Amino acid sequence: ELYARIDSRVDAMFAAGFVDEVRRLRENGFARDLPPMSSIGYGEIYAHLEGEMTLAEAIKRTKTGTHRLARHQNAWFKQTDPRIGWEAPGVTIAASSAAAKFLKGAK
Repeated sequence: ELYARIDSRVDAMFAAGFVDEVRRLRENGFARDLPPMSSIGYGEIYAHLEGEMTLAEAIKRTKTGTHRLARHQNAWFKQTDPRIGWEAPGVTIAASSAAAKFLKGAK
């Protein structure tokens, strides 16, 4: 389920203009070796714009990189950690009493 949600989100990001965002950054002098360009998706799109891979491959690699990050996060943030308030997939912040309580205390 998590990977399907990630894939859907990546598809939505590309449909919403992710490639155009990176293209504009590139045209405005943001070099490929800048730290923000190492974020998942940016490097893949940059490689696509440079003709190093197809758009389909950039999307596939963005999904794979995000899957990898999710696996790492699953290892870093243990389900048994009492400091973390876990919510079921699809629960919005507005619907989460724990998130609402946290945000009210953060003011």
